[in-house]
Amino acid sequence: MMRKIGVFAIVVSVLSACSGHSGSTLSATCFKLAPDPEAQENFADMNADIESFCACLVNLTEAKPADDQAAIASALALITAKMEETGEGAEDVVGPMMSQAMAQPDDEDAKAFMTGIRKTGKLMDEIEEAFDDGECTRS
Repeated sequence: MMRKIGVFAIVVSVLSACSGHSGSTLSATCFKLAPDPEAQENFADMNADIESFCACLVNLTEAKPADDQAAIASALALITAKMEETGEGAEDVVGPMMSQAMAQPDDEDAKAFMTGIRKTGKLMDEIEEAFDDGECTRS
């Protein structure tokens, strides 16, 4: 479970800074955020390096329908704001934000946030699967 949260935090970090942008911007942002020690640990767990992870993330993100990208971008904008506000990393802010949203099941903003979180979680799984299935190659 902690590994999934860590990988999720990487995806959140990368996408929160660049959802809806071109692949080159997404890739550049990925490279900027990837040196985080937790990210490095997760890359090692996936037997991937920064280059292969970022390439996979770009390819899978660009293949998403516009509605999914929008839901992810919305949730990630909130996460980015919280990260900037607190100075904490994604892993430190995602859990409490999810708990707060789940505590408000009838709130439309909370529902939208959780939809974006679920879609981002699916993307995280897809990245791991893409490496395992050979859809994304390890450098």
